[in-house]
Amino acid sequence: MLQQSQQQLNQLAPLAQTGLEKQLQQLLDFNAQLQQSNIQSLNDEKRIQALTAKPLQQQLDLCSQLLQQGKKLGIAEQTLSQIKTPLSALQKHQQSQQQDAKQSQQQLTQLLADTEELLDENAIDQAKSNLKAIKSCSDALNKQQLQPHQAALSRIHKRLHALDDWKNYSTNPKREALIAQMQALTTETLTAEIRLAKIKDLQQEWKTLGHCQEQQLWKTFQQASDEAYAPCQENFAEQRNLRKFNAQQRTTICEQLEGFIQQQDFSSAAMDWKNIEKLNRDIINEWKKFTPVEPKAHKALQKRFSESFDAINTALQQQQINTEQQLEELCTQAEALQTGEDARAATQDFQQLMQQWKQINQQGISRRKQQQSLWTRFKQAGDTLHTQKQSQHQAAEQQIQDNAKQAQRIIEQLEELALTISQKTHDDIGPQQQEQAQLRQDFSALGNLPNNQFKALKNGFDSACENIEQARQQASKNSWIQQLQQLVDFGSQCSEREIADADAVPSSLLPESFSTAWKEALAARFSPRLSADDYQQQARTLCIEMEKLCDVETPSEDAALKMELQMQQLANNFGQQQQLSFNQQLEALYLRWFALPCWDNALHTVLQQRFLKACTN
Repeated sequence: MLQQSQQQLNQLAPLAQTGLEKQLQQLLDFNAQLQQSNIQSLNDEKRIQALTAKPLQQQLDLCSQLLQQGKKLGIAEQTLSQIKTPLSALQKHQQSQQQDAKQSQQQLTQLLADTEELLDENAIDQAKSNLKAIKSCSDALNKQQLQPHQAALSRIHKRLHALDDWKNYSTNPKREALIAQMQALTTETLTAEIRLAKIKDLQQEWKTLGHCQEQQLWKTFQQASDEAYAPCQENFAEQRNLRKFNAQQRTTICEQLEGFIQQQDFSSAAMDWKNIEKLNRDIINEWKKFTPVEPKAHKALQKRFSESFDAINTALQQQQINTEQQLEELCTQAEALQTGEDARAATQDFQQLMQQWKQINQQGISRRKQQQSLWTRFKQAGDTLHTQKQSQHQAAEQQIQDNAKQAQRIIEQLEELALTISQKTHDDIGPQQQEQAQLRQDFSALGNLPNNQFKALKNGFDSACENIEQARQQASKNSWIQQLQQLVDFGSQCSEREIADADAVPSSLLPESFSTAWKEALAARFSPRLSADDYQQQARTLCIEMEKLCDVETPSEDAALKMELQMQQLANNFGQQQQLSFNQQLEALYLRWFALPCWDNALHTVLQQRFLKACTN
């Protein structure tokens, strides 16, 4: 066989020039081993690696590389077949391995689904019976192949962990009994050997109960163990036992610590980091209590303890960094609030950030120096916002007082405006109405007013606006009175023409400013003169109606005519309600009076004085 390998090596000598001579020799040796082992189908990757001293994929790459180099150098096919033999065997194994991985993945998927279904049905024992098969399938997969199943594995682990919590709950009474027995040892008179044996027995029983979630029970048990072991320190032999005991205690601490770490999910948001931080300090103190330890055991225990302790410490450090990052983000947000225009709203937002700060500190942990630095930064931002709020508040208070003064000025202007309007006619108050509208707009735009003056200012403004409305009504009345006076003037002009001319008054005397209704009502004034009796009858009738309307007593000589008119009006208005206002009735009487043609100027003058006197009273 060695001779054959040498001949093959000589045939493949050109490959040596490529720097692959050593690898070629290994490959030829591997082929010879395959023949000696009679391995036709390689199903054990460990056996392959033992023969090749290389992982499967590296060996495949080497075979392919040698084969390509041999072909480039023109080596005979028969010689190259010596390389193809292991290459073919390795490729077949790789295919078989890939097929096995696929089957393992399918089997693992089904096992995980079945296990979760069993947990949903509370079939706990059956679910636990699947764990061995799940582990077997998981071990057959590499990290990349196992990745899709990590979520399901994590869920099953957490649910079984929760079930283990119930187990711990059921074992607490047993632990308390062990504590009581351990405490009882402190008062018993025993030899050091018996005392130590009992302590060990109780500790062994405690250990068989599994990991203790209740740290206080564990601390109590440990304290009782220390007190029970104290008498054993009286002699040198007991010192040796003490060192051995300390090693056992440290072993128990390591087991407890490892069990604790295994049951924790440090990425969970529900982790009680403050308690874990305290536990971390307590573990150090607890570890230091159990010393000395035999030198041989010390190194291994210290390494074991450091690995677990470092895992917790690393998680704590990462959480400290996470907490500090959250606090720094709050500082950034608080500082950004300083650029806002509304300091009051910014202060309210800062209070919300303060609540978040407290919540983060209640749940998270941080390094003392970094915590103090971040708090100083955060507090400084809050102080700045408070100062800005005070400045804006003072400015706002001053603005409110200024608004109150401006409001009072507007009220005074409205009162003056009301007086002016009341002295004008309706047609002349346009500028005053525009000024009133502007003042109302200015008052509405004032903004906030002092609380202690708001009601008085609002009432004063409303009162001034009411006075404006009354003044507007007075202006309308002034316009109406002015129009009535124009009727009087019209009547005087007509009377002058009637005295001068015997014919009818010309219609040209009628002012163009009169409305169409007035012009139609006054048209009778331009008709031929009435007879003396008709004129007197109509004139006296209008005087009586004016006196009745204005509640003025009628002269005695017209009492009979007044009674007659009243009876006639009762008959005409029976069952009807009066629809005209006082001003409308007054205006109608004026129009009827000045539409009456004058007959006797002296009589007309007397009766007109009587007519106008009644309405002016």
